[in-house]
Amino acid sequence: MKGKCEDLGALEVRRDVLAEFLNVTPRRVNQLARCGTIPRPTRGRYPLKACVHAYIGQWQVGMVFDTDALEAELAMQRDFDIDTEALAAAQKGQPA
Repeated sequence: MKGKCEDLGALEVRRDVLAEFLNVTPRRVNQLARCGTIPRPTRGRYPLKACVHAYIGQWQVGMVFDTDALEAELAMQRDFDIDTEALAAAQKGQPA
């Protein structure tokens, strides 16, 4: 990559360069392309901007699911705490 690059959207890079940008191994780049997470290479080169956006998008979606799972886990914990308090009160003969 010599000189100026006016349009990053048109920049294509080798697998090892993309791996460095994404902080993954070159083999992982192959896996990501094969499963459709990032665009497949053309003539052995990957579109840098599209691949970075797709990879980040994958993690953003993952964070949404993780957040939902965390909220569900917290709700179950609150329900468990309420049930535990009600059980303790019932064992003492007190209303919950």
